[in-house]
Amino acid sequence: MNDTWQLAPQHSGAFLRLDTLLGKLQGFHALVLQHNNPAYRDGMIQRLQANHADSAILDLKASDNFSQFESSYTQLAANTRQLHIINLESLRTERQQEFFRGINYHREYLARHLQGTLLLWLVEPHIRDMALNAADFWAWREQVFDFSLSSETKPRWDGDWQKSTNLDKAAKQQRIDEILAYLATQENTEPNLTNADMRHELGNLYENLGEYAAAQQHLTTAISDYIHLDEKHAYARVMLDQAGIRFQQGEPEQALHDLQTKVLPWFEKLGDIQWLAETKSQIADILQARGELDEALRIRQQEELPVYERLGEVRSIAITKGKIADILQARGELDEALRIRQQEELPVYEKLGDVQSL
Repeated sequence: MNDTWQLAPQHSGAFLRLDTLLGKLQGFHALVLQHNNPAYRDGMIQRLQANHADSAILDLKASDNFSQFESSYTQLAANTRQLHIINLESLRTERQQEFFRGINYHREYLARHLQGTLLLWLVEPHIRDMALNAADFWAWREQVFDFSLSSETKPRWDGDWQKSTNLDKAAKQQRIDEILAYLATQENTEPNLTNADMRHELGNLYENLGEYAAAQQHLTTAISDYIHLDEKHAYARVMLDQAGIRFQQGEPEQALHDLQTKVLPWFEKLGDIQWLAETKSQIADILQARGELDEALRIRQQEELPVYERLGEVRSIAITKGKIADILQARGELDEALRIRQQEELPVYEKLGDVQSL
């Protein structure tokens, strides 16, 4: 699996529904999956293949005509439960029309030879073409999933976290006032990502100011909006933040329960290794606070640090090594703790110019 690929958060709900559906379907079924980015599509196919054995990819560019496609289809269908059809958009218009006619007239043949799920990855114009030019096959579709990437460049709140929570106290309060004033104009609107993200930001700002009751209030509202919007990734992110607040408020058992049962499973299903590592870091924080040093150290060294090293997250590596040094210090291993501080943690903060961490 390509470590640089990441599922877009807005697709998290649809991906999990698709993943669950593929595990349940028996016999022949056809799914239509809309996309507009081949690299992103390929990453999603790899993620699905990692979750489901006996799957294959049939690239339409490899066939000169429908007869060759059908021959390749028959060979692959004999040994697979999920068959992904890709790159119709790369064919000439006449070949595309031939494909639609072929699957429409030969739909019984295709269904008979594949005792599994056919996944057709199409761009939006070709979905319309299929509905018009392969109407009988179109009527067989089980579901249509949209995995198109937005062309908008406006970032979600996620990318601006440092700008908001690293402000000084007065600037944080000003930002809180700005968000509250905007949300006051949105009271009668349906849930949307912009407002939900602002609620999330608001919760984190209040948490940074130590106003935990207000933080929980806005994070709970954000969770409700994300559930309505089927945004599972953001839902898990907010649950992670709420668990952090519970831990700070002296509720480590509830925080640990939420992390293990309400956060970790979502990031595992979505295959988000970075946020899996962040979740495991919070779990290790709680175990460390409870004196379970050996298990906390194991998580830091074996499940958290390798992910940050693979992703090249230099600051996260330094922070994790600092927490490892904390555990070693608590266990009385002072020489190794000092070595990590001096040789592996301090130089990183010096290079980054991170005065506070220094």
